[in-house]
Amino acid sequence: TLYISPLKALAVDIERNLGKPVEEIGLPVTIETRTGDTPSHKRQRQKLAPPDILLTTPEQLALLIASNDAKRFFADLRYV
Repeated sequence: TLYISPLKALAVDIERNLGKPVEEIGLPVTIETRTGDTPSHKRQRQKLAPPDILLTTPEQLALLIASNDAKRFFADLRYV
């Protein structure tokens, strides 16, 4: 699932507000944020092993679409 947030702060808030109940229930779901502040090593890992739910900004989405790995990265995407 890809969630596109207009603001980085909103994406971070959603990750926190969604992650806590998911963790408390014990669901095997990974939730991560990808913004301009995300370290490059984490962005690289997200491209190789995407989380179940990725919250990102339009700017980061544009970079993902333009990357050489775009086809593979978006191949299993089901929900936006």
